Amino acid sequence: MTHFKKIEIQNFKKFDYLKLENLGLFNFIIGDNGIGKTSVLESLLINEKQLELSYDYLLAAVHERLKIGETLHYSNRDILGDFYYHNSNNRKITINREYDNGEISGEIELYFKPISELDKVEQEYFNTIFLPSSKTVVVLKSHGRILSMVSGEGDSESKYYPFIPFHMGYSKDLVQFYSDNILKDREVKTAFVANLKVLIPDIEDVAISTEGANESLILVWLTGENKPLPLGMLGEGATRLFRILAEIIVCKNNVLLIDEIDTGIHFSRFRQYLNIILKVAFLNNVQIFATTHSKECLTYLRDVLKAENNLKIQTSTRVFSLIKSSNGEIKAINYMFDQFKYAIENELEIRGGEFNNEL
Repeated sequence: MTHFKKIEIQNFKKFDYLKLENLGLFNFIIGDNGIGKTSVLESLLINEKQLELSYDYLLAAVHERLKIGETLHYSNRDILGDFYYHNSNNRKITINREYDNGEISGEIELYFKPISELDKVEQEYFNTIFLPSSKTVVVLKSHGRILSMVSGEGDSESKYYPFIPFHMGYSKDLVQFYSDNILKDREVKTAFVANLKVLIPDIEDVAISTEGANESLILVWLTGENKPLPLGMLGEGATRLFRILAEIIVCKNNVLLIDEIDTGIHFSRFRQYLNIILKVAFLNNVQIFATTHSKECLTYLRDVLKAENNLKIQTSTRVFSLIKSSNGEIKAINYMFDQFKYAIENELEIRGGEFNNEL
């Protein structure tokens, strides 16, 4: 997959219309609580080339955000419609994307529909590809022409999503990531373990074991210890870094979305933490979209970017501040490094709130 260069989206979550352009390899989304930072990440889960995967991405994101185990008596279409449409009277999401290879998606429309609401053309399309048991569908159109249609039943449990929620740390999928993408390559494993020293200074090795457990565990060997420790015992920050580095490797040459990248990290380790993530992502050509509203995170990001050996990373980084204008519209202001550095060093508030003209 190529990387994003420009994104436009309409009628999605918080946004009547939102445009992010001149995107970099690293894109930090900042703003006030509830302004829509996570919504930006979720909008990027829509992939016009893989509609079924997009649908499962969105459904999984709803389940993750709302923990809706108790409300599954609603149809998936109702859940997605209620959650994702900005204006419930306009039941379509419109996206435009430009990629770094010059490819343009054109105007794409996304609908969640029950079978009873399909028009004649949609019904004919449906009859050629679906079993009669399907109750809901997701329809993708371009300028009124159907591009794709998938069943609205979803299968979010069986697919990988390049999206790390703010609370996501250790879980069984991490064992699979490590086993499939790191453990089998000695060079990759050696670099991976070395990078973990940022938050686990005494680490010597990482292994997988099933002894005495119902499922596999990630075990960490520390200097001077006779027995390894489960990764989960080393703290939220260590687990968070392990997951992010593992998913960067999984997403090589692709895109990775990280919600609240600062979660669980002590300020004393933050500079090294960000430095490692950006360097590993750069080496693996992974486009990062990360949210934060932490002033400390932005200060340490400035420190990392201005380091002499990080010039390429500096020129590849953008900071987008989501601002609500006086008429209630949400806009994204793009800060290149010099503007971002100036704001941080002069203590200008760029993390959101009402629209102002300070910069």
